[in-house]
Amino acid sequence: MYRLLLILLLSGTIALAQEKPSSSYTEISIGLSPQLSSYQDLKFSNTILSGLSAGLDFDYTLYRAGIWTAKAQAFLGKMKATTHEQADYSIKGFDLSVSYLHPSRDWESASVYIGGEWSVLNYFNALEANLGNSAESFIAGSNFSIAAKHMYILKNERLLTSSLSFQLFSFMKEIPGFAAPYPQGQAENGEFDYQDDGAIIPFALETYYFNPFWKFIRVNIGFDYALSDNWSAKYNWELLQSYTIKKQALSIAQHSLGIRYTF
Repeated sequence: MYRLLLILLLSGTIALAQEKPSSSYTEISIGLSPQLSSYQDLKFSNTILSGLSAGLDFDYTLYRAGIWTAKAQAFLGKMKATTHEQADYSIKGFDLSVSYLHPSRDWESASVYIGGEWSVLNYFNALEANLGNSAESFIAGSNFSIAAKHMYILKNERLLTSSLSFQLFSFMKEIPGFAAPYPQGQAENGEFDYQDDGAIIPFALETYYFNPFWKFIRVNIGFDYALSDNWSAKYNWELLQSYTIKKQALSIAQHSLGIRYTF
């Protein structure tokens, strides 16, 4: 599935059309959305955690020979184990990203844009106070993705926007909370130091390590439907999977459904 998505997006990139002269303008939007999150770390347990959180996002978009976007997103919420009630996790996270999408295809009522997205910093944190020294786990990274957007004007003159991004590679780190925070290769080769405090600090960038897309997967699919000139309804689904140990994935899936106001 992942290879098929990559081939389709790369094929669209090769077919980029020449830029068309157009005026430039900017949009600023703010969105609010409840999120349903699921979390599982097979290195620790096959138990799935699930819960609700509140999400807030802010976008700055410049339309000039393409679509330039700077985005900030954050969420805060709770998760519980789906099989028992002993575990009660607090979760929080944020994502800071920039992207550029180039016009690829243009029809009378639809347009397609292909480009790239840099998630400058993506962070997810889960905390279970009852676990003592193993209470906190997190995954943080800087990710580079290929991205596409389809904008279609419906018969009712409302705009429907669909978006897709697929991560190509990343620099990231993972702290499972209950074990040494090192990928399998480093552990097997002894390439770590238990006295290195940077290993347990989320934003110590020198401890980040490179991952191709088959070791750290990130897929994002979104839809935005214009309700009026300023208001829109939006849905987003995102999947993250980290394989620091073979066949023992850390998986995070998030669904969000909310509203957005554009100034």
